[in-house]
Amino acid sequence: MGLRSALGTASVGIAFGLDYCYSILADQVPAGVTGEINYWLTTTVYRTKGWHVFELLFYGGSVHCSVDDEPVGTLQLNPSGAHSEEEVNLVSRCGGVGSWAGVELLHTPADRLPWEVGVQSMRPGDRVPWEVAQEEGRWQADDRGVMQSVEFEAGSWARLTSSEQKLIDAFAACPPGYVFQPKFRQMLGNTYQVVHVNEDGMVGVNSLDDSDPGVWYLPPYATALVVIDPNDPMPFPPTPSVAAATPSAVTPGGVASSLAQAAAAPAADDRPVAPKPLLFGGLAVECWSIAGEEDLERMERVMTTFVEALQNAGATLPSNIGHLEDCKASQHQSCFVYSFGTRRMHVATRLTEGGRLLLVVRCGGGFIDFVEFARRHGRVEQLRMQGQDRRAGGGREVIRLTSVLQKGKVTGKSTPDPRKMKMTF
Repeated sequence: MGLRSALGTASVGIAFGLDYCYSILADQVPAGVTGEINYWLTTTVYRTKGWHVFELLFYGGSVHCSVDDEPVGTLQLNPSGAHSEEEVNLVSRCGGVGSWAGVELLHTPADRLPWEVGVQSMRPGDRVPWEVAQEEGRWQADDRGVMQSVEFEAGSWARLTSSEQKLIDAFAACPPGYVFQPKFRQMLGNTYQVVHVNEDGMVGVNSLDDSDPGVWYLPPYATALVVIDPNDPMPFPPTPSVAAATPSAVTPGGVASSLAQAAAAPAADDRPVAPKPLLFGGLAVECWSIAGEEDLERMERVMTTFVEALQNAGATLPSNIGHLEDCKASQHQSCFVYSFGTRRMHVATRLTEGGRLLLVVRCGGGFIDFVEFARRHGRVEQLRMQGQDRRAGGGREVIRLTSVLQKGKVTGKSTPDPRKMKMTF
């Protein structure tokens, strides 16, 4: 996976000849062609079977690379690698095959403080304050390299290529028993409604002459057939007269009519569905807005709800979580300063469309969900408070710190010697 952007260019993945581990590359995105030479740097993360998450984080002239939320390296970027346009590249070397479940590009707000690496979570459900717009389906690249939907199902609309040769080539890649026929030429460049999808993936539409028997099957490849949205303005090209006289050829008026009939039909089940609780780091929290509630009153109620949910889930939290003062920064509206162990954290609430309230903590130039923040730092802050209590009693304490990021979680462990404490980050 590679990204070209105004902040620089970098890649992460499997390097040719270095298949045993994941590698990273600065200032380049491989094209995957035979004979290409790239100067990959290996990491200590060995390649394993299964799905993996690659992440590239750009800021401050550097790129921070992660695999499955584990940092694997930081590279300095050359300004010459910057591009005026942003381009995400999914590349497979010549002859190779790659499978991708999702690609995301997130922009963070500009700020004088750096993005807090290892704190912000990109996992679904933990992306406060972003609102996630998710789309599921199947896509393939067409002959121009453009990703097209191939999520064919009965009732969807599909457009056939206008190139006879592309259709012939697509049939050559089909399962046995399907071949290109001259009668398919009259369908080129037109749009049809899918009436059936075979188990082998072949897409059936109404035949133009009631043959075979009444259904013609087309190849489910983006180079030949793609799914379109009939609600797009003027989605259909002019329909030839031979197809216009048949019920299978689609005209703009015909689409509008069929959609209107579908909209007028009553829903199969109009019973209200109870909203599902929001998940924060895998923890379900129900907290709703109340009309007329003051800002501080709402914050205290939300904080109490989240703290109790975390304690019930077995999370370790410092015992001094409480309101200190209102945030004095003019740009931080409805923000409050709370104590959290030895730290002062700036917290705020966010209202979702469904009326639920989220609790977020300001970190660097962005936000982090309070549940994730508490799980990362709660145990360490509790240990630090215990150390302060011992020092207040007149004792002397030696604290030794070892900085290790393990699965993105901050943990603390006490050594047997009561005068010493070891903390692992």
